[in-house]
Amino acid sequence: MKRSLRINTFLLGCITFSAFSAYANSEVESRIHNAISEYTPQQSVESFDYPYRCRELKSTAYESVNPNEVEIVDRFTVSQECGYKLQSFHVVRNDSGATFYVYLVDSSGTIVRSGRYGVSSYPRTGDYFWVVENKGGGDGRGRFKSETRHFR
Repeated sequence: MKRSLRINTFLLGCITFSAFSAYANSEVESRIHNAISEYTPQQSVESFDYPYRCRELKSTAYESVNPNEVEIVDRFTVSQECGYKLQSFHVVRNDSGATFYVYLVDSSGTIVRSGRYGVSSYPRTGDYFWVVENKGGGDGRGRFKSETRHFR
């Protein structure tokens, strides 16, 4: 009885969470499309392809997104070997006290998932972007520390 109750609660929580996780208003979506169109490959971190391997890469970085701005903070590719593996981006320390929303966006600009201060997802193969929106608040600097996990 306890086991089935825990499983049902877990499934209900996942369904409820995923049903509302990819919402953003049209203004944010258009700003994300503009950021993707202006994004250049030189802005992304160098990564190396390891054929026939799927390795977990973790990184930590300090980022800054100005208040009321939307910025691409990282771009990554999910290879065929690594499709449907965990990809995550989280604000682990909010130095400025601002309110951040994180979006996982595919190469066509479609929001796959969104969340406040972080997103975890299991995307299929393709190119993706981590986009952060600073809703304002705090001291106005928009500075935060992020942690990223990718399987590539």
